Amino acid sequence: MKAAIDGRIERLQALVGCITHARLLRQRRPREVAVDPVLSVRGARISGVGGVSGLSLDVTITLRGGLGQRDDAPRRVVAAAYTYALRDRNGTELLAYHWHPGDDFLGPDDPHVHVSAALRPALPNGDRAVLPLDMLHLATGAVSLTAFVRMLIEEFGARPLADDWRDRLDATAALGHI
Repeated sequence: MKAAIDGRIERLQALVGCITHARLLRQRRPREVAVDPVLSVRGARISGVGGVSGLSLDVTITLRGGLGQRDDAPRRVVAAAYTYALRDRNGTELLAYHWHPGDDFLGPDDPHVHVSAALRPALPNGDRAVLPLDMLHLATGAVSLTAFVRMLIEEFGARPLADDWRDRLDATAALGHI
């Protein structure tokens, strides 16, 4: 199973390497506390074009993989939780995609996004209300790291650092969610 986890970590690093020189690092945790590897990178600078230069990202992914019903049957390595955040040059969070099921976390178990903005919808009397999107858990469905990296390149103008970035994203997307 170690080989499967190491292979998944290598593919995740290849994704992050499409847009930053920073590396996903395995968090050190006491062995008795957690057996699932947690990978993270914080404040990783993204090279951008146009008005979106100076952005950075945070990524934290908990992987889960182990043995199947038989002791010798490997189980697929999958994401058990994730956080992907996009920040501006001052470190202010712009977007944060979360999925953190279970009792260890506050908030909903379902995948969601926080948008660091506020809407000012009109009320029936003509006044404006404030709808704080950063405080709401907006449903998304599962968001893979592949989809997040692709969005940063195609929608936010992150400059790819790897010539084969499309191939990396397509190959990882073909493996399924993570």
